[in-house]
Amino acid sequence: MGLKTIERLGDLFALFTVARPEWSLAEVARELEVPRSTAHGLLVSVAATGLIDPVGQGRYRLGPRITELNAVRMRRRDVHELAGEVLHALTAETGETSNLGVLAGSALLYLDSVPGRHHVNVTGARPGTRLAADRTAMGKVLLSHRAEPRAALTEERAAEVLAGAGLRRTEAEAIRRDGVAYDLGGVSPEIRCVAAPVRDEAGTVVAALSISTTATRFAQHHDQLTHRVREAAAVLGERLRSDGA
Repeated sequence: MGLKTIERLGDLFALFTVARPEWSLAEVARELEVPRSTAHGLLVSVAATGLIDPVGQGRYRLGPRITELNAVRMRRRDVHELAGEVLHALTAETGETSNLGVLAGSALLYLDSVPGRHHVNVTGARPGTRLAADRTAMGKVLLSHRAEPRAALTEERAAEVLAGAGLRRTEAEAIRRDGVAYDLGGVSPEIRCVAAPVRDEAGTVVAALSISTTATRFAQHHDQLTHRVREAAAVLGERLRSDGA
């Protein structure tokens, strides 16, 4: 992405204000002083990310992804600060490596990891590590909730978001229904992970918690690990809600 494109993106988002929440293609082209074809390409590309949404009659407004990004911006530090005790407790209870992550574009960004206590252990990713979100349990959780159909996101648009993220619609629906997602060897053949969503006071999924273990121990303790990670995510979510009250 060139500097000129980045500048145009900044100029595009600057157009959307409380006083003027919607813009047409012609209006965007005029305000940015670019050809209609250039404005159209820019709007279509940005709409594909969920940052803006078409609202009919060739007009656009900010999309649901903006709300999610703002939630991450407002809560990422709080999530990280509040998660330490929860992660350590989860590892103490299960003996397995526990992790905290958020979405960064189409990647999963690891914020924290507490190593497990087994002799044969799964090493968690270092904070700051990015992996393809659709290959990880935490990433699948976050992608599924990003694409959850709602007032500002139609079924068709949700399907486009999932397709772009490499996640099947049926898989995303199952993750939202069950409250967990699994990595059954997607990152490494010998590693298994189970993850659950963390919700803030608005009910927005702002992060995910996961447990990483060996394939053997996962097969032996699948139900217990799934239950524990759900509980831990709920505890962290409650702390976020209490902190934000």
